[in-house]
Amino acid sequence: MARLGIAFSGGPRPSEIVDCVKLAEDLGYDSAWMAEGHGGDQFAVLAGCAMATSTIQLGTAISSVFVRSAPTIAMAAASVDDLSRGRFILGLGSSHKVQVEPEHGVAYGKPIARLRDAVAIIRALLRDGEVQHDGETVRIENFDLWFAPQRGDIPIYVAAVFPKMMAVCGEIADGIILTRSTLDTAAQVRQRLAEG
Repeated sequence: MARLGIAFSGGPRPSEIVDCVKLAEDLGYDSAWMAEGHGGDQFAVLAGCAMATSTIQLGTAISSVFVRSAPTIAMAAASVDDLSRGRFILGLGSSHKVQVEPEHGVAYGKPIARLRDAVAIIRALLRDGEVQHDGETVRIENFDLWFAPQRGDIPIYVAAVFPKMMAVCGEIADGIILTRSTLDTAAQVRQRLAEG
């Protein structure tokens, strides 16, 4: 079977998503992805999936760098990666102002800089267990993990819709998560990734 994944963004209850991911694994699916939104906490659901499965990769698609702090994301990612025994992929994105401000009450600005800061902080925490960061949008005086992550190099994929963020993906990410893309846009995406 070609690599095939399944994604959830709401509708089923968390326990039903766990059952669906277990079925997907049994059917030979390669990956299962959980969106952040109104469908239950993505990291909690993926932790449940991790405990019920053994081979399927599990990922966030996406976790917003505006509605969760970078250290919180790093701790959650390391936890799900540990429970899944190294099957986790962290999908990050900036989301968009229309969702972030009215739904979460968080100011939205400089999405590319915020994403860069978040990725740098998360990578440092996973790799080194501690971080100090004085970025353009995020300042962390000191944060340390109180456990050693199973992997210090959890893959980080970044969501992109527009060309500038596609180039950023090529620069800082291990993979890209696309929305509203088609086979016709593949050449443009490849070009932007290569620029990054």
